[in-house]
Amino acid sequence: MPDSFVQEGYATLVLCIACPILAWVFSYVYYKQTAKIIVDPKVADRTALPLKRPINVSDSDDRLPEIFQIYSLIYQGAQDFLFAEYRAVSIFVVGFSIFILIVLGVSDSWINAVFTVIAFVVGCATSVLAGYVGMAIGTFANARTAISSRVGLAEGFKTAFKAAVVMGFCLCAFG
Repeated sequence: MPDSFVQEGYATLVLCIACPILAWVFSYVYYKQTAKIIVDPKVADRTALPLKRPINVSDSDDRLPEIFQIYSLIYQGAQDFLFAEYRAVSIFVVGFSIFILIVLGVSDSWINAVFTVIAFVVGCATSVLAGYVGMAIGTFANARTAISSRVGLAEGFKTAFKAAVVMGFCLCAFG
């Protein structure tokens, strides 16, 4: 019975579903660890007890508003850049999809052309999603790494590494 399960290809299907799910779970765990570093000074001020205070935020941290302002500007600039880039990419995707449809439809078959266009659009959408997630995680981690690095280089490296783990596993899970 187990041999027929493997022969029919279900083991590969289960593996192809389980690996991305595990990657998302693993990414979420590391995201939550990185998110414990509060960047917004308003939120950091509301944390009254030292034991409940998020990681690496001290009472005398006078640079936190400046770090938050820089973080906000970088985040907004990244969002504006992605919006402009995705507008140009969408025009290209529509134009090249029409080109693929016509060329393959005339030379091969229209059914193959339609499926090729669907595969192309899904690949482009996955690429756009990966770019957005990568940029979002990168900007999310920048300020937190800066705050952690004020404690020490080892803490900054740990924060940067956790954010890179989140980005890597998220992007691999899309594949």
